[in-house]
Amino acid sequence: MIAPVIVASPDGTGVSWIDFRDYVGVFIGPVEPSAAQHEGTPWDLPDLHFDREQYVAEVERASWTTHGRRAASR
Repeated sequence: MIAPVIVASPDGTGVSWIDFRDYVGVFIGPVEPSAAQHEGTPWDLPDLHFDREQYVAEVERASWTTHGRRAASR
């Protein structure tokens, strides 16, 4: 799994994905202690920058869609 660090801009108007790293074989869950101990292998990918309002709207839309699909499949 390749994952970035997700950070807000200092002025709060943006969100950036930075420092992409490969965590293949070590990622178990978002709070799994063993995953936090691994540095991962850096990937040469450019940082990605998003407008905060658009980013939050897309995350909420995707969360709702995922939740809706999950609820519909039960």
